[in-house]
Amino acid sequence: MKNLLRKNVFLFLSLLFFLLSLVTWNFFNNSSETINKKKIVNTISGQIELFLQKNEKSSELLFKTLENKSRYSFSSLNIPSDYPYYIFKNKQLIYWSDFRYVPLYDHVKGEYSEKVLFQKTGKYLVSQKKLVTEKDVFEVYFLTPVRAYINQPATFNDMVAFKPIINDNNVRVLANPASDPDLNIYSPQKEFLFSIEFFEINKIKSSSLLFTYIVLSFLALASLVTALYRVALKISEKNFDLATVILVFNLLVIRIAMLFLNYPSFLSDFGLFNPKYFASSVLSPSLGDLLLNFIFLFLTGLFVFMNFHRSRLLQKANNLSDIFRKAFSVVLIVIALLIQHQFFFILRAISLNSTWSIDITTDISFGFFRTSSIVAFVFASINLFLLLHLIVRVLQFFCDNQILKIIWASIIAWSIFSVFFYFTLDEISISVSLACLVYILVISFLKLPRQFIRFRYGTYIYLIFSGLLSAFTAAVSIYVTQEEKEVIRKQKFASQLVIDNDVLGEYLLSDASKKIKEDIFIKSRLVTPFSSKDIIEQKIKKIYLSNYFDKYDVAVSVFDASGDVFEKKSYYANYFELLSELKKGQHRTEYKNIYFQRENLKDGFRRYICFNEIEKNNVIIGYIIIELKHRKIIPNSVYPELFLDKKVFENFDNKNYHYAVFSDSALLYSSGNFNYDKNLPVIDLSNKRIYNEGVKLKGFHHLAFRPGNGKIIVVSSPEYAYADIFSNFSFLFLILIVSILLFIVGYAVLFRFKKDTMSLSAKIQIYLNIAFFLPLFIVSVITLSIISNTYRENLYKAFIKKAESISGNISVYLEGYKKDISKKEKLENTVLQVSQFTESDINIFNNGGKLLISSQPAIYNAGIVSEMMNPKAYSGIIETRKNVVMLTESVGKLNYKNVYVAIRSFETGNLLGILSIPFFESKAELEKQVIEVLTTIINIFVTIFIVFIALSYFVSHLLTNPLKIITHRIRRTSFGEENEPLEWKSKDEIGLLVGEYNEMLVKLEESKRALSRSEKESAWREMAKQVAHEIKNPLTPMKLTIQHLQRMLKDEADNGKAVTQKSLNTLLDQINNLNEIATSFSSFAKMPNPKSERIEVSGIAESVVNLYNNSKDAIVEIFKEPGKYYVIGDEQAMNSIFTNLILNGIQSVPYERKPHVKVIFSEEDSKNLLIEIRDNGSGIPESVRSKVFIPNFSTKFSGSGIGLAVAKKGVEHAGGKIWFTTEDGIGTSFFIELPLIH
Repeated sequence: MKNLLRKNVFLFLSLLFFLLSLVTWNFFNNSSETINKKKIVNTISGQIELFLQKNEKSSELLFKTLENKSRYSFSSLNIPSDYPYYIFKNKQLIYWSDFRYVPLYDHVKGEYSEKVLFQKTGKYLVSQKKLVTEKDVFEVYFLTPVRAYINQPATFNDMVAFKPIINDNNVRVLANPASDPDLNIYSPQKEFLFSIEFFEINKIKSSSLLFTYIVLSFLALASLVTALYRVALKISEKNFDLATVILVFNLLVIRIAMLFLNYPSFLSDFGLFNPKYFASSVLSPSLGDLLLNFIFLFLTGLFVFMNFHRSRLLQKANNLSDIFRKAFSVVLIVIALLIQHQFFFILRAISLNSTWSIDITTDISFGFFRTSSIVAFVFASINLFLLLHLIVRVLQFFCDNQILKIIWASIIAWSIFSVFFYFTLDEISISVSLACLVYILVISFLKLPRQFIRFRYGTYIYLIFSGLLSAFTAAVSIYVTQEEKEVIRKQKFASQLVIDNDVLGEYLLSDASKKIKEDIFIKSRLVTPFSSKDIIEQKIKKIYLSNYFDKYDVAVSVFDASGDVFEKKSYYANYFELLSELKKGQHRTEYKNIYFQRENLKDGFRRYICFNEIEKNNVIIGYIIIELKHRKIIPNSVYPELFLDKKVFENFDNKNYHYAVFSDSALLYSSGNFNYDKNLPVIDLSNKRIYNEGVKLKGFHHLAFRPGNGKIIVVSSPEYAYADIFSNFSFLFLILIVSILLFIVGYAVLFRFKKDTMSLSAKIQIYLNIAFFLPLFIVSVITLSIISNTYRENLYKAFIKKAESISGNISVYLEGYKKDISKKEKLENTVLQVSQFTESDINIFNNGGKLLISSQPAIYNAGIVSEMMNPKAYSGIIETRKNVVMLTESVGKLNYKNVYVAIRSFETGNLLGILSIPFFESKAELEKQVIEVLTTIINIFVTIFIVFIALSYFVSHLLTNPLKIITHRIRRTSFGEENEPLEWKSKDEIGLLVGEYNEMLVKLEESKRALSRSEKESAWREMAKQVAHEIKNPLTPMKLTIQHLQRMLKDEADNGKAVTQKSLNTLLDQINNLNEIATSFSSFAKMPNPKSERIEVSGIAESVVNLYNNSKDAIVEIFKEPGKYYVIGDEQAMNSIFTNLILNGIQSVPYERKPHVKVIFSEEDSKNLLIEIRDNGSGIPESVRSKVFIPNFSTKFSGSGIGLAVAKKGVEHAGGKIWFTTEDGIGTSFFIELPLIH
């Protein structure tokens, strides 16, 4: 039972985890909703209690400050607090600790200790503390969000100022008590605060049980896969091909079952398995599923990689004819090309079907999904390496390791591949295919696949080459993906240029036009000749144009009865000229006085123009034109598009786009920096390619779009630079280099405990890499840090300078507003104009820190940011009288720099207000510069590294070649041959080693002569003993026979003739035995010296094994990797060695067992071949193990006992060695190590 459990431990573990997961799932489905509701309510109550306790301590500190200081400063009211607080003095706000949300006094006033404040941005828990003095009443309000507002956009909750108490989307907060008393939330004073309810009852079940179920089910799955893998390994010892089929089938069944059951994505909304972030195909519905596919493929590839030399099919393929072997070689290379293309398309799918990119030239942040994509890339690269390794190993087998055959097979395969994919093979496919072909040829030429048996220098080079191929393919896939995404973005941009009319906007504008025509105030202003008409413009904007028109820039022009403009500031000089011009084109809408113009605009923006005739007593007294122009989004705006209507931000990502409109190949108008007039002959609009994937001309990528009105829109942008491709290649190659180094470290740690070591060349390479990597890494980090800090300082100085310049331009208008409030409209217009001209958001606060004017009022109207400025900036400018304060601010996850500048009067120097300019692009610009520096460093790093690898290849050979020569000489050093000394001219460490070696040879010669004499004497003594023993055996029966004859002759027996004949026969048999003994000893003594020639040893072994395969009495198998093994030796002697060892193995097996002999070939490294002949016999007794290789010694009843002695002599002649290991009752393994030649 214990043995069964030990052998199937993972299967039992899988069953155990599966049963536990079922029990957990049952508990989860039947878990009490009431208990879980109470847990949620208790958690909320605990958070509220913590909030109140901390606020109690904070309020005590505040009250001490207010009581002890008759005059207190703004900054003195700043105390440490985990929650924002607001201080009102006599109902007036005097301090706010946070500017992102500041409540109005009317919203928080009242007599209470705690209450919930319901606002459009969320629900807030308010704690009130009061301090009443003789003169003043101080009220302190601490706030914390209860629940973010659910009906806001998806990303809005990331922008709320503070983390809410309830952060569960399944919970709704209600102002009225719930029917279920368990869902009511009370204060510590038992006052009702709010109640909660759940959107989905199923989601209030125990999350801990669900997590436990997920962990247990994953453990069950992992244990099952491990058990199947172990079973396949066991089966592979007898039948590798069957084991592979079983493993692949089982893994496929498990993976398909997971996909069919939607496991594990149906269990939770974990992003890795969420299709809304990534979805490629049915087999990869999420990024997590793609990773699982890679892991399952890796397990299969690893199994085949470790055991494919046992394949019987591969061994049988060795007997195929030459034509079939060539055909299979071509097929293998075609398969390799297809695998490489599949790898390319998988990487392309990762970038194309996800909401992020691994393009290092666009983003340097490493979020969870981006990191997961990089991990997927590493796994995909590992699988590509394993698959191509197996293909090349089999290819070398079929091509007999001859590079010329592989080259011819590659040429034929490439031709077939090109013809088959003629219509789909573009430049990208050609480059990817050629890279794969070059990779196959290079590793085949260098014989790198043979380097993976033991970690050597060649192994490291092999991994580097594989990393180069994977990184190049991935970089090309990123380039292709970016090109495809660029086409999609341009198509969207072009469609926006011809977007349909804003139907709702037209209706609202028509309705406003009717009201404007009936406005009595406007009519009276028009008929008053000397009154300002600015008030008309102000009233139309504020009264008649609703918030819907915030996405438009609004311009109002007022004309007299003759159609001439009242003030020259208007862009249009005459009412009727503009009306006549628009009537000529197709600009009409459903409303006769509203026109929609999308063409022939200098700035390229679509606009509505509404014509209004103002009548009084049926007499036209003037005209008003209302112009609505689609607002251009400021690229440097701090507030992203998620805060406003998406349509407002349609051009936000298109600042690098240029476009032109053509009609009959004639340029109508253009926008942007690209010179369409000059390059018009170059752009071929009849080329179909320009409408599909676009064309590249003059450093730009151009895409044409037919809107259907006879016009052609061409959108252009700077093309994707080849330098960016190299940057991505360098970045991904660096990722793989790090992965390879981690593998090497893991390998070193693993085999250190197995007392195995790397080769010297591999160690030299690793140490050289460390010596190269470490200083370069340190220098790169320091350089990047210095450049980043320098650029950051310069960027901040530029921000401050820009803010000060804007402050100087606005100060005059702000001072005018201070003197005359009616000039606020002029100040607002100035702020908007400066905002658009400088491409900045501008906010002006008064001396009390409250917002006065903003170029982005919708942000404040939405309640996302309060109208109060940052208290730190307020304190710095008001109290410490700083002119400039720069702060890092955040709204949720959005971080940005905000520059506050004191606006002072040029005349008096008094503070007029405070200018605030947030710079969202501060982070983007800094990242852009960091990306440029980082990619440059990585490119230089990788370039130097590749050159370094090439140089280190030769350096390593120069350093280790003398050691190889010495090793070769030492291996050849023997007592039987003359040993020549080494020559080394230099007196370095190698010279010292050579000197010691030569001195050792001298001593060895002396020892050899002494040993030779001793061995000869010992050998003759041993030979004499053997000869005497062997001769004595037949002499005894001969003596007895002669004595018997003497007695017969003396007694003259009747049957003397028969007895005599029998005795003579006995004598003849013993004489023959003596003759055989003499002959065998003579043969051993006169054995000719074996030949020294180049022989293929695996073929000799196969021929011997085939002889025994015809017998049903024994099983003889050979296991070897594809390919041939060449050594220097004697073919006849090697044949005898295999014959003797296999025959000995068969004869050593007891009668009750069936003999099973295995001949196993393996490469210890690229220099030596190890052959093991393993039997299942009785083993060699310990008493005779030392005599196995002595001539004429045998444990069998028959035989001369010189077979193993001859084998030892033949192996040593080939420069190898032979030894054995044995175990009583189990069997014996003889090992032959031979030096390989190439």
